[in-house]
Amino acid sequence: MKTLTYLCYCAILSIPLKGKSLSFMDATKADFRAVGQLQTNTVPKISYISSSQQLQIESRRTHGIKEIRLYSILGQKVKQWNNIQPDASGLVSLSLANMSKGTYLVSVKTETGNYNKRLIIGK
Repeated sequence: MKTLTYLCYCAILSIPLKGKSLSFMDATKADFRAVGQLQTNTVPKISYISSSQQLQIESRRTHGIKEIRLYSILGQKVKQWNNIQPDASGLVSLSLANMSKGTYLVSVKTETGNYNKRLIIGK
């Protein structure tokens, strides 16, 4: 059965840094099967939970998360996590309790691809 990919939303942020450019793409996509069924579990859900000050990454099927990086809006790497093990429900929770308020970029590297999302922390 063929899978067709439909890109619902895409935003690209490009930051110039000392003659180089650092680019991030924030994309949300969903797969449509040929029979018309919507597959929404192909992209991990990346969100910030302000009440617990945690970054949560949820994936319904195993993506094999290899690495998670957190960048400042200036493109500087602030944090990095490797060898991440999700819980039984496929949820990864990482504490961001000591982060200053501001805009950050989250980059999630998996076996199926790279996913990026803009994250706003406002304490």
